Amino acid sequence: GGSEAVVAGVPFVSLIVEEVDAEAATEALSELQAPLAKALEPQRGLQGPVFQEQEIEGVRVQSLTISPTVELTYAIVDGKLVLSTDPAGVRQVASGSSSLEDSERFSMATENLPDEVSALLYLNLGGLLGVAEQAGLGEDPAYALFSGELRKLEGLAVAVDRAEDAIDTKIRVTVGE
Repeated sequence: GGSEAVVAGVPFVSLIVEEVDAEAATEALSELQAPLAKALEPQRGLQGPVFQEQEIEGVRVQSLTISPTVELTYAIVDGKLVLSTDPAGVRQVASGSSSLEDSERFSMATENLPDEVSALLYLNLGGLLGVAEQAGLGEDPAYALFSGELRKLEGLAVAVDRAEDAIDTKIRVTVGE
């Protein structure tokens, strides 16, 4: 497999789209590689980043290192398109070793949301705030005013259900003690 360029412990974001046409998605994403790499080129005149192919859990994966903490990675895994800011996001889906459904925070945030939706976004707010505070947010006086309340936030779930003539969006925020 390829080397892990992403710094350990940094949260990553993954988008998982089910029931994709694997061949069409692979072709479309291949055509987007060059324009995307060019758009993310660090400075004019320097060699721009390029997608590197690697194998994770027997799955062909394409990755583009954008920064020390972001390695844009995508793969088709069992009919699902997985797009993540870290190869670990693809590894989780490919190995089946970790599932959001096993997370208590995820279960609480998505409780009472429809089972069948067009899109579902979940953020572990507690984890994100912890990392942001370590990165210096905790020293910001404006943040300090509300930090006690913000630390109570645990999770955020957004469910989007698209019908022919309407889009129904439900948002749920979970708050701890």
